[in-house]
Amino acid sequence: MAIYKRVAGNLIVQSIGNTDTVTFQGPAAGTAEVIIDGDLSVTGNASLLGNIAGDRIFNGTTSIEIQTPSGNANISVSGVSNIAVFSNTGVAVLGTLATTGAITSNSTISAAGNVTGANINTGGNVFITRDAGVSQPTIRFVDTDTDVVDGQVFGAVEWLTSDGAPGVTPRVTSSIRSIANGITGNADVQILTSTGGAAATPKVTVNNVGNVGIANAAPVHTLAVSGTMFGSSTLSVVGNVTGGNVSTAGRVTATGNL
Repeated sequence: MAIYKRVAGNLIVQSIGNTDTVTFQGPAAGTAEVIIDGDLSVTGNASLLGNIAGDRIFNGTTSIEIQTPSGNANISVSGVSNIAVFSNTGVAVLGTLATTGAITSNSTISAAGNVTGANINTGGNVFITRDAGVSQPTIRFVDTDTDVVDGQVFGAVEWLTSDGAPGVTPRVTSSIRSIANGITGNADVQILTSTGGAAATPKVTVNNVGNVGIANAAPVHTLAVSGTMFGSSTLSVVGNVTGGNVSTAGRVTATGNL
């Protein structure tokens, strides 16, 4: 039998049975090899029970490449190389990584650029590591609303309890927030706490001109306290003291007129 069969034109191999199958079979199972020195065109589907050994799958200028044996797997799209590179240390993505599900990692997720998303939930700590001599570490709330409404909350840091004990309602127990004072972009800073299981309410307010209110949400004086003030030591006042009554369990001493 001749080793080679040569034809000058096309070669058509056609089955004459009922299954339309052409089989290349070696002397033992799994030993047959088909070598094609050129391109192989398939107009239907290619079904394989084994593996595909190759270094590149492409369609136009989009490709998946394994350039060296056991090397990285590189994905190029529309002529842009290495959109994604899979290596034995992880995945590097050029551009935006979009997902509709969760991203789970048992190690560190590093990003040289910005991370933009809806919410960031963590069961651990959040650390900002920055050389303050180069640029100050900053957490910033950016309000995109160009029409400010008086009383609008620009941003808040909240502490929430999930305690479901009898008589206890899961709620925000305390918070620090910035709230608009007027419509020109000025803002007050408020400290809120929860009392008796109710929702947190403002207890300390620093308004946009620097007045501090304790139990006073709209202070009109430098220090405005609604309620009783207690001091365990000497209270020194350089200016005048104006009040209703002065009650004391000790002496009243004056170097001038009383």
